[in-house]
Amino acid sequence: MLRTILILDPAGDALSDLRSAFTAKLPPDWDVQSVTAARDLTRLIVNDGGRHLVVLHERLGDGKHSGLELIRRIRRVAKDMPVVVVADEGNVDSAARAVQAGATDFLVRGDQLPQRIATLLGKLHGLLEVIERNRQLDEQNATLRDAIQSRFQIVGRSPQIKKLIEMIRRVGNVPRPVLITGESGTGKELVARAIHAAGKTAPGPMVVVNCAAFI
Repeated sequence: MLRTILILDPAGDALSDLRSAFTAKLPPDWDVQSVTAARDLTRLIVNDGGRHLVVLHERLGDGKHSGLELIRRIRRVAKDMPVVVVADEGNVDSAARAVQAGATDFLVRGDQLPQRIATLLGKLHGLLEVIERNRQLDEQNATLRDAIQSRFQIVGRSPQIKKLIEMIRRVGNVPRPVLITGESGTGKELVARAIHAAGKTAPGPMVVVNCAAFI
């Protein structure tokens, strides 16, 4: 689950009300950090696997780019990360522009800020769980791909090899016959053994039958 709220605040204190309001509504194991430069924000996002919720003002940006431009930059390195755009006043057009730029949600500052943040976190709860499950699934898939390649000597990092490994992973969980075709010596038996190892029947033996011997 995400554990850090990153607030882009170039001045260091212009969005202090947001920091205080988020801190008051978050569980104790969550952290709220203010970041003064977009490059530092991007570095944190990339280095820590994107386990953050990013909050930025639609106009403050980082002094060089507007908040909406920064969303597009964030999306290039973290396409699924929740990004909340903050505005001083509610405006349908501003909210529409933020969502179009890639924002996950739109938050208006003001007297009701604590209540609005509580509502925001409630709305994002389900999304954060999905993001975390997808992250864990990606890690499991990467581990399985490496294990398949290591065990069955399917060597290579080309797009074609990666596609083959992904097909083996998916087909392994389908309880249906699979026909593997290819020229002699291209590794059909390696693929068959990898499919067996990747599936639910892996604990059992793989029985190899030489059909040519029956002719």
